[in-house]
Amino acid sequence: MVPSARLPIKNPDGMPTPGARSACTLAAAAAIVLTGVMAAPVLRAPAERIFGNEINGRHHDPYTVMRQFAGAPVPPPYVQPVTDRSGRALARVLHPIAAYNAIVLATFPLAAVFACLLAFEITGSRGVSIAAGLAFAFSPFHLAQAVDHPHIAQVQWIALFLLAIWWCVHGFTAWRALLLAAATALVVLSNFYGGLIAAAIAPFAVVLFWLAPARDGRPRRARDLMLTAAVLLALAAGGLAAAWRVVPSVIERPERYAVHRIEPPLYSARWWSYLVPPVDHAVLGGWASGVLRENRITYGRLEHQIYLGYGVLLLAGVALWGAARRADPRLRAAPWIAALGLVAFAWSLSPELRIAGREIPGPSALLYALLPMFRAFARFAVVVQLAAVLLAALGAMRLLEKRTRTSTAAIWILAAIVAFEYAPAPWRWRDVLPTSAHRWAARHAGHARVFDCTPMALGERHTAWLSGLRLQHRGPPLDDCSDPDVATRLRLAGFTHLIARQGDGALRWLIQQGRPGLSPVYRSADGAVFEIGGRASDLYVGGMSGLYDREFAADRTWRWSAGDATLDLVNVGTRPREASLRIQLRSAAGPRRLSVALDGEHVQELILSPSRTAYEVGPLTLPAGRSRLRLRSHEAPIVPATRGVHRRDRRTLAFAVGEWRWE
Repeated sequence: MVPSARLPIKNPDGMPTPGARSACTLAAAAAIVLTGVMAAPVLRAPAERIFGNEINGRHHDPYTVMRQFAGAPVPPPYVQPVTDRSGRALARVLHPIAAYNAIVLATFPLAAVFACLLAFEITGSRGVSIAAGLAFAFSPFHLAQAVDHPHIAQVQWIALFLLAIWWCVHGFTAWRALLLAAATALVVLSNFYGGLIAAAIAPFAVVLFWLAPARDGRPRRARDLMLTAAVLLALAAGGLAAAWRVVPSVIERPERYAVHRIEPPLYSARWWSYLVPPVDHAVLGGWASGVLRENRITYGRLEHQIYLGYGVLLLAGVALWGAARRADPRLRAAPWIAALGLVAFAWSLSPELRIAGREIPGPSALLYALLPMFRAFARFAVVVQLAAVLLAALGAMRLLEKRTRTSTAAIWILAAIVAFEYAPAPWRWRDVLPTSAHRWAARHAGHARVFDCTPMALGERHTAWLSGLRLQHRGPPLDDCSDPDVATRLRLAGFTHLIARQGDGALRWLIQQGRPGLSPVYRSADGAVFEIGGRASDLYVGGMSGLYDREFAADRTWRWSAGDATLDLVNVGTRPREASLRIQLRSAAGPRRLSVALDGEHVQELILSPSRTAYEVGPLTLPAGRSRLRLRSHEAPIVPATRGVHRRDRRTLAFAVGEWRWE
């Protein structure tokens, strides 16, 4: 925060003063520059990259929203018009991914402008108002939500909503009433949680802002309070009537959209969350991640990125201390702003609080009872953040105007701390595709048909659309990327390329051991692409059932069975074939008898040993088409955890199926 002269206060018509307008202009310019630096890689490739580092893994929200911007339908109860309609309008002239980026990145300068305006109304200082606007715009809460939740990232409307309330309770005019109506519509229709936050905070904000003295010394008037409350009540009634007309089921039967009661505690704030830095902080992120792990915060990690910053808290303390000592008339607003922050803090906590070993209902329990479709009460932290920034602005103003060596040194030290804690790290971006292997395939494989070794998940639902590839994820009957016949199976199914990702044992196995018919054409730290070539075999194993997922060691791979497994044998020829299958098998514990049958006809019995051994099954006479080879254990399976081996493995295991080849 930098020194600034106090500006004259003349605002008879309810419009922002020239000083406020110049502060907003500078705040917007600074925010645009910072956003450009922070998201420079996104701006270089806006149709391929999006803002932010993944905190909760590959979340589906960004990609679902992009698809909706491109024209996919949004079910009526879930339409959030201000954000969704704006995105669709932009997607008509931009690529849908670029439109998504525009919607997210625009929130930073907009948040800076409205927070700066509110700070100026309270402090009258242009410099600290600009700094306050930037601090709110680039706060950890906003940065985290912008990663995965484009709707929740619309924090600028919260700042505008509170600014409109401040203006109305300190001099109600028709223009300000219209602004309050517009701000209410924007915050409610931009995202559901914005509406929840506005509804829960508004009654407190109206009273507390009215009690907070205006910086121009204007006396409180009951008329301003009553008219502001009346406008908000009318807007609330109109909103409920509109909701009843458009989505009556939400009003009549909210339990249809209810989240499970176990979820709100997982997605609500802990008191200490406000004191823990964000996990992607360049310096403090490692420590923050450790704190979350120690407290078993796995689900909803993103919702705990609500760090206020010690520099901001110290400046807020300066403001409250000055208010207690009646050092400056403008500081008298500090306790009321702090009270609003405390209200939002209480709403952000879990519906189930544990105090002194006893469990009691928290304030948000009331919200969950009335509106059970909401779970992430930690999002009330946006108001806590704004209140903290406003208090910090008052504290900075106090230090700047003391004009002593100590206060000057203090303000620069605290400004450096805030900059360190809040400074957005550059190069926050990620590709919309899961790995660089997918990006390579999208650029070089043309209209290839690609098999992805990762199973389908919610976050992968739109990967094929994003890449433009004919992409299929691993799943029955193609549920194995590493068996000896994988190339034949995929080639006959029409695939031309296979993608394996880092962290999947299939990638290391395919790179180190290889499979006939698979040739690596691209390899990087996060994945590889293999071209499927060679001649397809006339005989192959087309699928397996009754087996757990494949496991890998340095030079071997296998799949466990609970005691009854089936291999689908495929003869692609038109005539019967006679062949033997040489297959590696091992028993889970001690010798084990294994019965082998082909299409229900007994073939032979094998005695398996606990060590890996290759057994010859056959010769088998395989008709054209598919046959079923059944392997069934005579002895009961074991549970390793009950035998003191692999204590976390509670599967029932009988025998393992390893490599095979046809003879």
